[in-house]
Amino acid sequence: MITITLNGKPARLPEPMTVQQFLETRHKTHPRFVVVELRGEPLSRAQFADARIDDGDVVEVVAPFGGG
Repeated sequence: MITITLNGKPARLPEPMTVQQFLETRHKTHPRFVVVELRGEPLSRAQFADARIDDGDVVEVVAPFGGG
């Protein structure tokens, strides 16, 4: 198990994984609809498959929405 900070709160993952794997299996969000910041750096969607979430990482996942 690894521990990360997800959107400001502690979270546990079974093992290190890519951002793509995290979004599809743990966060249940389609990668097209979110913005991800890993270790304080925003990621492009093209980086999701290679960017790895490891123990102690800080991850922010934001889903933009419209309204009015």
